[in-house]
Amino acid sequence: LQGLLVMSSERADCVVAGAGPAGLITALALAREGFDVRIIGPRVDEAAPDPRTTALFAGSVSLLRNLGIWPHLQPRAAPLCGLRLIDDIGGLLISDEALLPAAGFDMLAQVLRRQPQWSDIPVLVLTGRGANSPVAIRALDQLGNVTLLERPLRIAALVSNARAALRARQRQYQIRAHLAERERAEQALREAGRRKDEFLATLAHELRNPLAPISNAAYLMGRVQKEGTLQSAREIIERQVSQMVRLVDDL
Repeated sequence: LQGLLVMSSERADCVVAGAGPAGLITALALAREGFDVRIIGPRVDEAAPDPRTTALFAGSVSLLRNLGIWPHLQPRAAPLCGLRLIDDIGGLLISDEALLPAAGFDMLAQVLRRQPQWSDIPVLVLTGRGANSPVAIRALDQLGNVTLLERPLRIAALVSNARAALRARQRQYQIRAHLAERERAEQALREAGRRKDEFLATLAHELRNPLAPISNAAYLMGRVQKEGTLQSAREIIERQVSQMVRLVDDL
């Protein structure tokens, strides 16, 4: 693979643009068929290897095995045990060959079923077996928002369907933003209600505090005839009434 990452002015039968996994596999497949191939891409820095991980479905593994590469890669590979789609994904473009392995199909279907309520990721399935093939029917039944595109397919048709899927996804993002804003508004209302309840509870407590002295003073005024005791009771009542007036004024 290292030797293929070369920029050259020499003529070649094929030029592959892109030195990622897809470009490398394509170049190797063409070279195996006897074509003189060049790849346009950055040179590999052996001191700083690419740390990224590539997920391969069964079809890709089968191609690598046919090219004789898989035995060299297999010791560094591990089964894919989980799959998660982030909310900001625009859509999925996948071939029906990639959906043939039951395990991979079931994993994708399970992930799509776990979408939040606002989300319905568009899935564009490129099918070479026709819309009535078992894999196409299963995709329509279990993958949700599926559009079948029969191959061979014109580039303009593919671009048009991809743009329509992305526009639909953008509307879903708008719904997500609206739901998030509504949740924030409801949270603010709940917080305002909680603070109101706390305020009313505090106010009720503060208003009840003066009532006990007033009640006791009124009781003494009805039971005791001594002028000193009556004067003290009147002062208590006046003081507590003034306190209640200040509380009401503060409202």
